Order: sequence, then C-alpha cells, then structure tokens
Amino acid sequence: MMSYRCSRCGQGKQHSGRLSTRCTLASRLDDLLDDGTGRIRPALLPLAESLLNADNPVSILNGLYTRKGKTGSPEDLLRRLGRGEIELTHEAFHTLQPRGAAAHLVLLYAQPCSRVVRLTIDDVVHDNDQVILRLGESR
Repeated sequence: MMSYRCSRCGQGKQHSGRLSTRCTLASRLDDLLDDGTGRIRPALLPLAESLLNADNPVSILNGLYTRKGKTGSPEDLLRRLGRGEIELTHEAFHTLQPRGAAAHLVLLYAQPCSRVVRLTIDDVVHDNDQVILRLGESR
C-alpha cells in the first residue's frame, strides 16, 4: 500500500518528493542558507526558523522560485547571505538590486509573511529625517 505521508515528519499531503510542504521548505532553506559547511550560517538561524514557521509555507516556497536562477532573485540573495557574500547590515541591504520592500523586511527583520502583509500606514512613523517601521504588535 502506498503512503501519502511525509517520509520525514509523518504529516499527510506530500508537497515534493516524499516530503510535506514544511519539510520541503526546511530542505530548501538548508540548501540556500548553507555556509559551505553543510549547515545554515549561524547568524541566519533565526531567519530560517521564522521562514519555516510561517503560517503558509507554500507562499515562502513560491517566493523562493521567483526569477529562479537569476541574479537578484530571492534564491540568489539567500544563497549569497548563506555564503557570507552579503553582510547582515542595513547598508548592505540598501545596495541590493532589485529592491523589494517585502523581501527586504522578510530577510532583514525575519518577519513572517503573515506579519508583513498586515502592515498599514500606521506602522510607518516619520521622525525628522528618518522613516521608522514598527514591527511589534503593540502600538
């Protein structure tokens, strides 16, 4: 009898190969954020955890395949972050092309996509010459 459960976590509904959506995402992140040692770059572990715990892991997987194989694609940026080719600083992120506000927030602040899509104009504060984005739940 054929099993339709994930061979890793045992959950139903396989996504890719014999893995569930979340296990497929975990494998993809392991690959993309690899620092060259076969492990996720330690500084990126919170990012990986946040992306892996997203409410809808399919949306994260779909986002990773946007412009696949092209310079500046989410896949390319994550791979370069994993290898340490991109510093984890605001300045480094400001030089990246193409610029995408949601991608920037997801990567830099490790915010789950469900939080990013709930941002409103009230979450943006102008303070003198700075623009501040409130990412916490309280106002």
